[in-house]
Amino acid sequence: MWTRTRSWLSEIERRPLTRRNRLGALVAILTCPCHLGVTVALLSGTAVGGWLAAEQAWLYVLLTAAFVGGLVILFRRDASACDRCRP
Repeated sequence: MWTRTRSWLSEIERRPLTRRNRLGALVAILTCPCHLGVTVALLSGTAVGGWLAAEQAWLYVLLTAAFVGGLVILFRRDASACDRCRP
C-alpha cells in the first residue's frame, strides 16, 4: 500500500502544473475553512465580523465545498496527458 502511495506522490511532484492546476491551488488556499475562525476573530467588533459570526455554519459548508473543489482541480490531470487513455 505504501509503495503505491509513494509512487503516486512522486508522479504528482514530477508533473508540470498547468494554469488550471494553479487556479485550483489558489482557490484551495483562499477558501481553506480553517482560516474562517481566525478571520472572525480578527474582524470581531466590526459589522463584517458580526455577519461572519452569525453566518459561520453556512460559511464553513460553502468554504469546505470550495476548498475540496479547488483540491480536485489542483490534482486533476489533463486528459491528453493520460497514458491509459491513449490507444
